[in-house]
Amino acid sequence: APTPQAQAVTGPTLRDHIERWVYARLRSTPETTRIKYNERDTSKLATPTSGRVVEIREIGRSDLMTLGFVVYENEQIVLENTLRFEALVQREVLVTTGFIRRGEAVSRDMTQVEQRWLPTTEPIAMPTDSIGQVVRSTVDPGEMLLASMLEPPVLVERGQIVSARSIAGSVSVSLKVRAKQDGRLGEIIELESRDRSQRFQARVAGTGRVVIVHEQSQMTPSTRSGGR
Repeated sequence: APTPQAQAVTGPTLRDHIERWVYARLRSTPETTRIKYNERDTSKLATPTSGRVVEIREIGRSDLMTLGFVVYENEQIVLENTLRFEALVQREVLVTTGFIRRGEAVSRDMTQVEQRWLPTTEPIAMPTDSIGQVVRSTVDPGEMLLASMLEPPVLVERGQIVSARSIAGSVSVSLKVRAKQDGRLGEIIELESRDRSQRFQARVAGTGRVVIVHEQSQMTPSTRSGGR
């Protein structure tokens, strides 16, 4: 006897709903997204949805996306199940063209931007944000930069005499102070006066520059004077 042929499905299917949901969730398009299903889910994906309501929710995401779905017709559940599949998105990444030594700043002449298909969970370093960052350890040529490989550069070094600006209302005073610790842009660090008599906190504002934080810490003597 001849083998029965699967009947072609016309109209929208569950697959259409799943893919529209994925594009919206990932803020991507069909051209920038690759979805690979398991063959055993073919029949589920072909479920007709014309005149039906489809509810989709994300259950989890790692290298694979896991979705739960329910198909309703006339307020009755037609199908309820889960799907696990691979979803890759075309992303711009920064790839090294030579060695970058530990503590060295990333520059445009030592990297190039490439388009790669990656899982949505891949913690890449954004190309526009990576220039000027320093690498935590030596990076080999041809490596794709990840966010975990980079950190902001140290702008104030421990023991360095830096320019501090104290702003109170409309009054601004500049003074030279000594950093008690390393600091990166935006970090609050401890400093002391050059004669070491006062300690205070300041926010790193640039290379060798800080702004004193009055709200969080007032200038106080570093040691208490005994009563006489």
